Amino acid sequence: MRILYFVDTLGLGGIQTILQNYFERIDRGKFEIEVLSLDIPDETGFELWLNEKSIPVHKIPGITLKKIRDFSRYPALIKQFFHEHGDFDILHMHASSKNAQLMFNAAKQNIPIRIIHSHNTHYQTSSQIQKVIGDILKFPMKKYATDLWACSTIAGEWLFGDDNFTIIPNAIDAEKFEYDEQLRNSVRESLNISDIDFVIGNIGRFVNQKNHFRLISVFNDLLKYIPNAKLVLAGTGDLEYKIKQQVIELGIERNVNFLGYRTDNHALYQAFDVYCMPSFYEGLPVALVEAQASGLPIVFSNTITEEINISKKQNIQLSLEKDNKEWVEALIEISNRQINRKINGELIQKSIFNIENAIVLLENKYQELIVRESFR
Repeated sequence: MRILYFVDTLGLGGIQTILQNYFERIDRGKFEIEVLSLDIPDETGFELWLNEKSIPVHKIPGITLKKIRDFSRYPALIKQFFHEHGDFDILHMHASSKNAQLMFNAAKQNIPIRIIHSHNTHYQTSSQIQKVIGDILKFPMKKYATDLWACSTIAGEWLFGDDNFTIIPNAIDAEKFEYDEQLRNSVRESLNISDIDFVIGNIGRFVNQKNHFRLISVFNDLLKYIPNAKLVLAGTGDLEYKIKQQVIELGIERNVNFLGYRTDNHALYQAFDVYCMPSFYEGLPVALVEAQASGLPIVFSNTITEEINISKKQNIQLSLEKDNKEWVEALIEISNRQINRKINGELIQKSIFNIENAIVLLENKYQELIVRESFR
């Protein structure tokens, strides 16, 4: 069974991490997998990882879809790609409607199974024109798809509306994130964090979606009650400079660690005491699955799907409309708890969010679709 996965960029992020988790487990004897992406440089090492795993990588030359002229050149290049490589059984597209042309050409190429997989609940762009175009393109995209998948209910409703869709989880290697006391102590020591410090963590791109400005504002208010609190931020992004300026203006540089892009996120979770995510929107954030797999309690915004709330008794979900006081109170409450992180993490290991369980679901779904097509 030959499967082509499409993702906008190979830079390691949430979607790419999910694909990496599935690619490591999928039965390569049954499934021959290849990856197609836009022509955006990867500085994270994901493309190198794909090459090391002998997974063919294709790029649409010169196309980033960040320029208007790209959209006029995109159709011909997609058509050429399928003409040269088109003998696929499945196209599994992890992207939004701006890539509707890909679905159209896959249909013209007679690829029998064409899956759109939604991972978000908003467009990344702030341009109203681009959002309107994106909404218009949802209709032809769905028309040429054979199957609609989503990582969560709200992600499916955003991209597919009232159409039926299948939920496929954002799964992780739960064992990799299992709580480790020795690793916790080692990481905290490397970050100059003492045993008594209360550490709030957040791992993610510095973009508007993640709402770091609110996170830092809440943290600044928390310091009035827990002076030894630390905020650890891992990631890079367009807003990194402005976010660092906010920290400087508040005079809390000694309490905030900016770690940049890291490849050891599994270790960082061990050093945290709570994970805080006040995002404006998310499909189903992998970071919150990883955080809970390490036994961490999470404080997260009500704009994030309730489906992520796996270890319910430990977590607190708050409205972004609540003032900082309620967010601070939630963090203080968690700081006063005695938490058994081993037991918390076991909930993820037993769930469908564990890749060991999810890969069985994914492989079965692919095989069901192939059987379905054989009877058409």
